[in-house]
Amino acid sequence: SVLATQRMATVTGNVFLSDSTNHSGVKILFLSLSASATTDSVYSTSTGSFAIGLTDGIYSVQYFKNGFIPVTAPGSYSWGNGDHELPDITLQAGSVVEVSGNVSGTWYDNTLIEVVGDLTIPEGDTLIIQPGVNVYFMGSHTLNINGSILAVGTETDSITFTSGQAIKSATDWEGIDISSSGPDSSRTIIFQYCNLSYGGSDIMIDYSWSSSNPSIKVLNSSFHDISNRIFEIIYSSFIISDCRFEVSSWASLYAYQSKSYEIKNCEFYLVGGSVFELSLSNYSDLSPNGLIEGNHFHNIMLASISANRKTTTNNFT
Repeated sequence: SVLATQRMATVTGNVFLSDSTNHSGVKILFLSLSASATTDSVYSTSTGSFAIGLTDGIYSVQYFKNGFIPVTAPGSYSWGNGDHELPDITLQAGSVVEVSGNVSGTWYDNTLIEVVGDLTIPEGDTLIIQPGVNVYFMGSHTLNINGSILAVGTETDSITFTSGQAIKSATDWEGIDISSSGPDSSRTIIFQYCNLSYGGSDIMIDYSWSSSNPSIKVLNSSFHDISNRIFEIIYSSFIISDCRFEVSSWASLYAYQSKSYEIKNCEFYLVGGSVFELSLSNYSDLSPNGLIEGNHFHNIMLASISANRKTTTNNFT
């Protein structure tokens, strides 16, 4: 018979529940990504172990249990006949919240935010995102900021903005659009210890069109797998410090007529053979207020930086 001749892969692994001694009841879903694969699932034992027989093919692997934040293993697995062991996974206690439309208030730690539509922080409102929050964009959605945002993680408990797709690509979500909102210079816009990835099919952070805008601060954060510009900042001041950028687009950081700016102690990496240009321009009489200092540019030449700025102690390798 056909079934008798099918090749089978035996897949084993362990999944643990944080702060628990009984690790049973976790559903491990093997989702088929190829014609030969067959979607199937298994549940963990009290020790967290599991084993399943699967037809040959390509799979993504997801872990679920009520009261815990689900995990999707990165990438995909291609299994043929034989034995295969998955890396250990630990699920953290927490909840999943679907959001769309207007948002404000606080997103608390140990929460997975699934973005299922465009988001807007209205004028006069504030969104606070606590350390440990993961924000997954489940489609091509945008976070629009007309008010204030304080997304402040810690060195050991960062905040993640990324794609919610099992197989991620750099075009999965649109990005973050920070709009001018009248003369309100009391707004606060800060991203610290944030990881942003697999998006920016428009622009990852787009901040534009008002000299009255407050300064945006992006600190201790990382950016990778961004399909378009990482920043486009028009007429607005900004501070970017102690960040890591994997650059894959022309003019990945673009600012025009910024009253003041600082780019300090950042690591820039050129990836994918793409062109990098740090384009900066500001009012000629305010050019001393531009500072690019203490950065390390990997595989990037000084000639690729175009700016009216004070530049000191940058490294080019």
